[in-house]
Amino acid sequence: KVTLEKDLLSPYVYQTTADSLTDNKTFGLNYPTPRQKEAVWQEVIDSDLRKLGKNDTSYNYRYSDLGFMFLHMLVERVSQQPLDNFLEQNIYQPLGLSNMLFNPLTRFPREEISPTEYDYYFRNAQIWGSVHDQNAQVLGGVAGHAGLFSNAHELSKLMQMNLNGGKYGGYRFLHDQTLQYFTTKQKEHNRRGLGWDKPDAYNGNTAKAASEKTYGHTGFTGTAVWVDPEYDLIFVFLSNRVYPSAENKKLMENNIRIRIQDVIYEAIETDL
Repeated sequence: KVTLEKDLLSPYVYQTTADSLTDNKTFGLNYPTPRQKEAVWQEVIDSDLRKLGKNDTSYNYRYSDLGFMFLHMLVERVSQQPLDNFLEQNIYQPLGLSNMLFNPLTRFPREEISPTEYDYYFRNAQIWGSVHDQNAQVLGGVAGHAGLFSNAHELSKLMQMNLNGGKYGGYRFLHDQTLQYFTTKQKEHNRRGLGWDKPDAYNGNTAKAASEKTYGHTGFTGTAVWVDPEYDLIFVFLSNRVYPSAENKKLMENNIRIRIQDVIYEAIETDL
């Protein structure tokens, strides 16, 4: 938001030298300069902390990406390399995941990628092959909270590694204790694990038959992955819900993902 001027991208922030010479409007979004990225990080760091309401004694739950943007910075500082390079070398390549990456247009033609919405608010363009999330886009498409592309087959391999307690193909990626810690609900009145979501009967975010050990996540663009260790089950659902508009809410209104899960659990119970 701070880079917009009258609902248009600020040319002071985004116009590149090539843009000015060719009169194009690429905005340099896919290849931000170090100065541009530093400005984004500084805005995150300077963002206001929440304040308690007048009669509140504790903070309520709020979904925010800022924590994962901070994690991005921490990973790069500890590993001394860009986040996408670190993940490629330590997770994706050893798992044989050639379709899991940030900025997929660097490897695949656009026709192999599902489009998302036409972004009238920020980029004034059809988003196709680049990250839908605007904060991730101003970081060049690589971020701790958004921007990762994949397919159902490779996501299932990644989830199988988690289901195996952090091991896959004879290689250990995560300590079992770390996995247990991250997939456990952390607070009594907050269903979340660390990074992972957990079942919540009140919100109905999973099938009712899903065990308490279940962990996973849903995505704004119409995605979901869930792992249920009790049933040895991996559920991957991918759609481009926000194409052509994020106003399309049929996926949630018709409860599609959970209804599919219900059918799967019913089939398992029938076989048992």
